[in-house]
Amino acid sequence: MGIITYLIFVLAIFIFPIASISCPSGFTLLVSTSRCAKFISGELNYDGATLSCNSSGGKLISIHNAIDNRVMMQFANSSITNDNYNYWLGLKCSETGNPNACAWADSTKFSYSGFAKAYPNTGYGNCVFVETAGNSAGQWFSATCNAIRTNAICEIAVNS
Repeated sequence: MGIITYLIFVLAIFIFPIASISCPSGFTLLVSTSRCAKFISGELNYDGATLSCNSSGGKLISIHNAIDNRVMMQFANSSITNDNYNYWLGLKCSETGNPNACAWADSTKFSYSGFAKAYPNTGYGNCVFVETAGNSAGQWFSATCNAIRTNAICEIAVNS
């Protein structure tokens, strides 16, 4: 096999799988995470954000590593159309305030924490949102689920 043929073969292995991935209508493929996401701009409490995602066939996002956290924050910043620079995560924490006692809405394992110092703090509430601006950009904070109203990011499985 010549070098040109080999390079074409290698490129085909990496390009065609990505090219065949698509997202349902209204969702955006975030290539670096291979996830389909939809930004919902609005003043939504946690339950409203959850219902909005569910009606789209998705769930509030879960974050499993620093790359996901950064990509979702950049996606939010490029999508925000209001003066509210936060968004809900699909994460709720128990009364213990221990990050390992937090659970994702999609039932995936809690393995990465983006919580700001001294959080989660269930004294502020057991739902979690992300700030996207200022010194706290990318950090997670506790909030009362139905008192805070902010944006949401939904995710749905990719089509392949």
